[in-house]
Amino acid sequence: MSRIRTTVTTLVFAFVLIASASLSGCTGQVTLPEQLDKVQGETAANVNDHVGAMKPSSTGGEWALIGLIKSGRPEAKARSEEYLKNLATKLQKNHGKLTDTKYGDYARATIVLSLLGKDPRNFEGVDLVSPLDDYNIVSEQGVTVEAFALIASKMAGVTLKNQQLYMDDIYEDVSNSAHFDDPVASDYLAMELQAVVVCGEAAPKDLKEMILAKLRDLAKSNKAYDTSESVSQVIIALTEAGINPYKDELYFQDGRSPAQWLMSYYVGDGGFVHVKEEKEENQFATESALLALDSLKLMEKGGRLYEK
Repeated sequence: MSRIRTTVTTLVFAFVLIASASLSGCTGQVTLPEQLDKVQGETAANVNDHVGAMKPSSTGGEWALIGLIKSGRPEAKARSEEYLKNLATKLQKNHGKLTDTKYGDYARATIVLSLLGKDPRNFEGVDLVSPLDDYNIVSEQGVTVEAFALIASKMAGVTLKNQQLYMDDIYEDVSNSAHFDDPVASDYLAMELQAVVVCGEAAPKDLKEMILAKLRDLAKSNKAYDTSESVSQVIIALTEAGINPYKDELYFQDGRSPAQWLMSYYVGDGGFVHVKEEKEENQFATESALLALDSLKLMEKGGRLYEK
């Protein structure tokens, strides 16, 4: 009987060790900031490998290219030239239009062109900034499109005539108590915070702190980091606001920093999942994570994602 007990005990102990090793492999082997360079490089390589032709697109387009540019990847130059060529081709085919409906496309293109030193007000004879001043269309598409219209215009060095209206909409949205029950509330709030920070003095003085307070409340209630994209946007927003996501415990959730939460969605080889229930990497989640990783690296150098 004692021999059986010893054998069972040994097997149980072995199982615990194996399980612990497996869990460690999933969540504990890659840590930030210690391995930031490694995971940033892997994620940039993953993004580059999974994007076919670099062209105007919400996935496999501008966000991917921005991630490659900001991570300093050697492929960024060729990918940028490829994007510019495809952007020009699309504008020619569509008689100077990127889209009739999705004006976030103009914001993304404006940000990329500004980063590449091109004038988005006159790219191939087309003004890509002016559509961002169409309040009726932009506001109809949601407050996050308004936020990126503001970010894009500031990157281009342009003050939109409807800037204040967009800022008023953000203020109203942030003041909405229903935000707290939205499962992607932190995602929206983080994008709004990015716009507020980029706009600087043009934003209401109390708006930045209002958003930060809501993000702190969401983290305290374990509602801030339910998707990897939400974590990524919060990391970008905090670094834009000059807040260290590694150290400021006000934005920790369940004892873990936003950076630790981001890595909890990491599945290896530079890939990230959208939610933890998924097993296969998600391209948009991975591109978003690259932008967050770039933001963390830029923070070390005193830089930010949304600056030339």
